[in-house]
Amino acid sequence: DKMLPYGRLRESSRGINRADVLVVGKCPTNMRPYDYRQVDSDYDLQPYQHLFFSHFEYLPLEPVFPDMVTAVPYIDWLNQGDTVLAIAGIGNPRPFVRYLKSFSAKVKVDIFPDHHQYTRKDIEYILGRYRSLKGKQRIIVTTEKDAARFMAHAATLTPRLRQALWVQGIRPRLLFGKEKDLHHLILQYVTENQRNR
Repeated sequence: DKMLPYGRLRESSRGINRADVLVVGKCPTNMRPYDYRQVDSDYDLQPYQHLFFSHFEYLPLEPVFPDMVTAVPYIDWLNQGDTVLAIAGIGNPRPFVRYLKSFSAKVKVDIFPDHHQYTRKDIEYILGRYRSLKGKQRIIVTTEKDAARFMAHAATLTPRLRQALWVQGIRPRLLFGKEKDLHHLILQYVTENQRNR
């Protein structure tokens, strides 16, 4: 890959030589030991370097505005008669949309550019899209980054829109049950590099 803006790297791949620990993100959860060994050999790591693999775990929906909510919908409880409006303004919304579409509810999608700052016009558009949704239950689900942007517009959002907005959180998880190994390496590093006071 190339450095930004020509590729996706934010730092030269030579930076890997400074690392004690490497975490490969967004891995499939069904990774096999063969895949692990293949990636390990591709990186050609030094004996002191440790390699971990992680994936994103999707969390239960949370209300963007908790004071507006009386009942929490579970996305796996929604059925074909319900509709989700997915709103995202992030670099790669495909995993977010794919996750929402893996459930029974109908999913309508509106993608905005990465780092999008929602305007009053955008808010009106989203409200119009929400009002046009069909279904017994209708909710809007957005990403954690977008939820923070919506919270900045709380004063301009209608009560109905605030009540309909839910955030789909994610949490990184290490594959192969390696959390304790990583915690041990971090504690070891901190202990060995403490400054004397």
